[in-house]
Formats: sequence, C-alpha cells, structure tokens
Amino acid sequence: MLEFIQIYANTVVEKAVLIAGFFVAITMLAYLKTGQESLNWELSLKRSGRVNVMLLLVNLFAILIPLMAAVYTVQLLQGLPHLSPFVWDGAPWVVRALVALLAFDLANYAAHRWMHFNRWFWPLHAVHHSDTDMHFL
Repeated sequence: MLEFIQIYANTVVEKAVLIAGFFVAITMLAYLKTGQESLNWELSLKRSGRVNVMLLLVNLFAILIPLMAAVYTVQLLQGLPHLSPFVWDGAPWVVRALVALLAFDLANYAAHRWMHFNRWFWPLHAVHHSDTDMHFL
C-alpha cells in the first residue's frame, strides 16, 4: 500500500507541473493575442479559478479512499482467472493505445455517471456542473 501511495504522490506532482505548464502556455498565447488585457481577469473569473483549483486539491485527496479500496480489492482478486499482461505483447502499439483509451474512457464515464446517482458524491460533483465561467481549469 505504501508503494501505491508513493506512486500516487509522484503522479500528483507530475499532473500539477503539467497543469501549471498549460496555465503558463495558455496565458502566454492569450497575451500574444490580446496583450495586457489578457492579464486583467474579472473578479468572477478569479473566483472561479480559485474554486476550480480548490476542487482539484480536494479531489486529489478524496479520491485516495476509493483508489486504496480498489488496490485492496485487486489484491484480493489476484487468485481469480485473468488475462496475462503478455497477451498484449504481440499487438501493435496503436491497438494497445486504442484499447487503453477505450478502457480509460469507459471507466471515467462510469465513474462520472455513478457520481450523478450516488447521494453522497452528488453534492461534491454538482459543483462541476455549476461553474458559470468556462476556462481551461
């Protein structure tokens, strides 16, 4: 479990750097297009940005509980029959990438739909649907 938490922490740091990089890149592109005006954010946009960053931080920690439960469940299920990882060794990288993308997308969709119908997660998830300012965050 400690190894899982270390991997998760590394992933969080990598994603934080990626998000910061996107923020800088998009801000630079906006500055090149509109000049100083792009750096003068309206109060509502600043507030929305802060809310989105805070939600991201809360989600990073809140997701740890179901992730650890999933890791524990996978460890319990190791004795059941399953496909060997070597099944994919002969497949072209494009096929592997498409299968991985499809599996990720389906899992993400299922989790999103589940949050809509779960009475404990809907209040947290509803914020995602209530943002009135559309921006990259």
